[in-house]
Amino acid sequence: MQISGDTYTKWTRIFFAVMTVFAVVFANERFQADGAHYLLHVVQSESFRIEHQRFILIFSQALPWLGVQLGLPLSSIIVLNSINPVVWWLLLFLYATYVLRDREAGIGIILTHVLGVLHIQFTPMYEIWYGTPLIILLYAHLRNNRTSKPSDLAIFFVILITALFAHPLLPIPVALVFLYHSAETKKINWRIILPVIAVAIGWYTTKKLMITEYESGKMSLVNAEWNNSPSQLLRISYYGKLAVFFLTWYLIPVVLFVWALLFLWLRKMKLQFALISSFFLGHILLINYTHENYTSLTPYFERMYLPLIPIVLIPFLFTVCRELEMRKSFVLIVLMFIIGWRIGRFASVGSEYKENTALSMRLIDSTQKLHGSKFVLADDDLRNCYSYADWSFPMETLLRSAATDGYKCITIVTTPDLTENGNREKLQESEFLFRRWDIIKDRELNPDYFSLFPGKYTYLPRTCK
Repeated sequence: MQISGDTYTKWTRIFFAVMTVFAVVFANERFQADGAHYLLHVVQSESFRIEHQRFILIFSQALPWLGVQLGLPLSSIIVLNSINPVVWWLLLFLYATYVLRDREAGIGIILTHVLGVLHIQFTPMYEIWYGTPLIILLYAHLRNNRTSKPSDLAIFFVILITALFAHPLLPIPVALVFLYHSAETKKINWRIILPVIAVAIGWYTTKKLMITEYESGKMSLVNAEWNNSPSQLLRISYYGKLAVFFLTWYLIPVVLFVWALLFLWLRKMKLQFALISSFFLGHILLINYTHENYTSLTPYFERMYLPLIPIVLIPFLFTVCRELEMRKSFVLIVLMFIIGWRIGRFASVGSEYKENTALSMRLIDSTQKLHGSKFVLADDDLRNCYSYADWSFPMETLLRSAATDGYKCITIVTTPDLTENGNREKLQESEFLFRRWDIIKDRELNPDYFSLFPGKYTYLPRTCK
């Protein structure tokens, strides 16, 4: 796939410029759920928040952490938090393009930024999303024979270890990288494979010794007696529902997958065909064997299905495009269409998030005029106009109120937050709910950014009309 340097540089610059504008415009929409949890921890503790040995979280928190170290206002830190993933993908793109000199890998990096993610764009810190483009870099190292020099080898294994620890599902596409490359070259490079196996054993041993309750619970879904998900695979109607899900949320990856399979079949690349089909369909089977695919859980399933993106891109970019010797104009038209369409979808979904933000800010503005700092959302409001308020709402309201008026911070919880684990009875006037599972003292807040007045939680009046 030959693309002139000037054309390649021009369009990739446009892409990163557009994504930077998107990040600034939607900065106030890009911290909710886990995003609010990690951002608040970074500002509160002035350090990185690492959980489940997923140290890739350091990279997802780098810019907001830097903003805290520089003493920037919270409003600026929120913008840095939104720009952070753009910088991460840009650095990986530059490494693929100018260090590995692999433009196909550079395009693959860009595509991992837009494919398979929609709601994740508004919680831009997920470890699995940050780890996905590393799969492309691993393959680029192998296909360009960049595993001989000590410096290349060191970077290669840093990328490998980071990807393995990023998320328990990423070892699946990592395994495909080595199997598919061996199929392409028709040989096994034991000089690389043996140390890779040693690293994999070390990763597995470390995870077994240090596994957290959260990850243990996720892994137990495979054989949990109470998990009824396997039974859904016996219903023919379920596959129709699954097809609708993929054609709605994963249309482009499905098209690229079918295209790649047809090409491999017609070219009689049987081993590559078997690898791609088994990994793609096997991953879908694994997720649906352990989870029921409810529509309401679409943001969650975006994360679960993300390993499918490199599984599709590796054969399409590095085999199909190479073998067909696609014209640069055709490649650029397809690339522009895919990226443009996805950015349009981000903006469309972002408008819904902006409506929620505006609603929250109106609530915060009226609440800041009341006496006290700790409030409970009216149950009728939660059922109606604030139905989007989830477990992260107390953190979101604390961040938003501190960003607008650091001298009048508030936190708003919901009744489910208070009833969780008997919080209503446990809470003292000098304490507040960081989130429904964490009670901390008012005085423990970082005084540079937050302040809450001691007192009991009081119910807000109904605001929805």
